[in-house]
Amino acid sequence: MPGKTIFPALLAVIPLGVHGEIIELTNGDILNAEIINRTEHFIVIEHPALGTLTLDNSRIAAIKAAPAGEKQQETTAELPPEKTQDEEVVVDTGLFGTGFLSGWERNLSVGLSGASGSSNNASFRTDLKTTYKDEEKRWNFNLFYYFASEDNSTTDNRITANLNRDWLIADSDWFYFANGGYDWDQFKDWDHRFRVGGGSGYHFIHTDSVELDSRQGLNVNYSLYSDRANDLKLEALLGIYWHWKISEKQSVDFSNVVYPALTDLGEYRNVTKFEWLHSLDYYHGLSIKLGFRNEYDSTETDKNDLRYYANIVWGL
Repeated sequence: MPGKTIFPALLAVIPLGVHGEIIELTNGDILNAEIINRTEHFIVIEHPALGTLTLDNSRIAAIKAAPAGEKQQETTAELPPEKTQDEEVVVDTGLFGTGFLSGWERNLSVGLSGASGSSNNASFRTDLKTTYKDEEKRWNFNLFYYFASEDNSTTDNRITANLNRDWLIADSDWFYFANGGYDWDQFKDWDHRFRVGGGSGYHFIHTDSVELDSRQGLNVNYSLYSDRANDLKLEALLGIYWHWKISEKQSVDFSNVVYPALTDLGEYRNVTKFEWLHSLDYYHGLSIKLGFRNEYDSTETDKNDLRYYANIVWGL
């Protein structure tokens, strides 16, 4: 391919100094370039000779800050393949082009179902999810709304929001986390519920395709009631989180978190979640998602709260 013979020649005649970052590829190549965008799956770099390139994270061995005034010798044994005319370099401009949440993975999912006949029923579920990860931290925000009705009477109406932040430790499998959340449910014993917690986590498995983490710590649960006194509980937090990237198009996420009450011994909550995501070929950023979420609360009148769903997902 002509481009592969031109690249080394360009590098030979153009003086290349430090340009932002030193990027080491898994094949041994070294590039001096400026990182202009980074996501969970790829980075976009600006190289003084090669221009703008998109590199998959699986091809990157290490990224180092370029010391001031120091030059790094580049090698060109096997540079990234030249962009063809059919390929586009995707630059993340943020949510709806505003720059907000630039560099984050963002998607919105929607699910609808209904029936009409001897009985009329309908349900609606929407879920907004954003994630961010770099070498020092991870962010995860999730907001979902669920509504269901039967024979023109509301049977389910709920909003849940969760925010988690991980502090990663260099060269260690340990990390620290803090999280918070809010719940509103028209049909629960409580009206509003606020949650905040934190503790430590551990990476049992951390590869390109499989991640298995634990989290352990403390959680504060504050529930507001309209018909009795509000309730403040201190809970332990013991959780396991599993992510499996089956292929470039499929992934599975599973988590189970137990919250034993420390202020009211014998009471506990258990939250289990499973999701399977499959990307569709015919439209970039479009996927289908199947999953379920169950929360068992020993203090509730209806102890099990199982919700399963099938959604269409759009990347934002």
